[in-house]
Amino acid sequence: MALKQYTWLIGFCLTIAFAGYSAAQDTSPGVPVEKLHNALLAAMRTGPETDCAGRYELLLPVVRQVFDFDLVARLAVGRFWRRFDKSQRAALKNAILDMSTATYAQNFDSFTGERFTTVSVDRPRKNKAIVKTLLITAKGEKVDLDYICRLKADGWRIVSVSAKGVNDLSMKRAEYTSFLKTHSLDEMIEKLAKKVKKCTRGPS
Repeated sequence: MALKQYTWLIGFCLTIAFAGYSAAQDTSPGVPVEKLHNALLAAMRTGPETDCAGRYELLLPVVRQVFDFDLVARLAVGRFWRRFDKSQRAALKNAILDMSTATYAQNFDSFTGERFTTVSVDRPRKNKAIVKTLLITAKGEKVDLDYICRLKADGWRIVSVSAKGVNDLSMKRAEYTSFLKTHSLDEMIEKLAKKVKKCTRGPS
């Protein structure tokens, strides 16, 4: 019971922290990146009191807000996008949202003094920006995290992330398009859901 109460309290605090996010436009491309980093640190700081399922629930609303999953889903499946109807596209978008959130919840599971810092913000086009950041560990090790952001009508959103030069959207596209050559969209969504359940089902 104490664990559930603690998790609820952390979730409430995160809700308050990000309450104003959707109400105002993100006029700077660095804002959604900073929102994501703050949410990751908050989830990490819950430590052993919160399991993967708990971190997933804490991160889900923020990940949903800061990423442009409409564009991510379309780019991730390439030419296959044209074959899907409206409901299939919505299902794919939600599956990628869930998978992205679960991946963050699994990878950012504890806090040992990590911090994020923004190195630069470059705008090669009016509606596109590259936000270069660093994840700095307690030992001073630095991990490059570069974000490609797009400007939408309601503000900037993240489209892809590169860690040490490896782009997550490129990896998704390679995996998903290869799978869809021989399988249906429903089968791919089921496959993603099974991966998400490894996080969200909690301890057995």
